[in-house]
Amino acid sequence: MKQRKRKLSVVQECYSRAAETRRLAGTAATPAEKADLLEIEQRWLALARNQKSIKQAPRTGKPGRK
Repeated sequence: MKQRKRKLSVVQECYSRAAETRRLAGTAATPAEKADLLEIEQRWLALARNQKSIKQAPRTGKPGRK
């Protein structure tokens, strides 16, 4: 992957990697390779959504305390 001029957030990085994986899937040599790459893309997208929800979740108290 190309070097970035500025540091991306974790969410941005996940979306960037998902897009790159989709691009690679478009050039896959076999249907199985394409399916694998599209599955990886979905994992990157799920990770991005997860990170977004963590950032948006309200912070309550200190970790480890009840």
